[in-house]
Amino acid sequence: MNFTKHKYMGTALPGNAEVVTLLEVADNSHQGHCRYILSLFNSQSGTVAAQFYDETAATWRPIIAGAATSAASTAANVFQVLVAPYQRWRVIWTNGATPQTIFQVNQITLDEVLTVP
Repeated sequence: MNFTKHKYMGTALPGNAEVVTLLEVADNSHQGHCRYILSLFNSQSGTVAAQFYDETAATWRPIIAGAATSAASTAANVFQVLVAPYQRWRVIWTNGATPQTIFQVNQITLDEVLTVP
């Protein structure tokens, strides 16, 4: 199993209701990403959403979304999603009403789907 780390290139500390893209993959057919895993340290609440691009409707559609409560400095919010079926996909963060004072994004993709026996 191989993994790839992805650097977050967005706003250092997202502000009031700001939406930022954590990662966008334009052509998954050549990159072989199967599973996306996010570990997020955030001082204020917000929402993480994975979306795929629907070419027919020319719009982003939801895969999954979840609330991220404010995390202590020693704990992280962890999210993972299966992305193998989607050619073009992204993960976005929608900040809550309060600007972040801590926002550390750690994200990887794996090249195979993990199964539990």
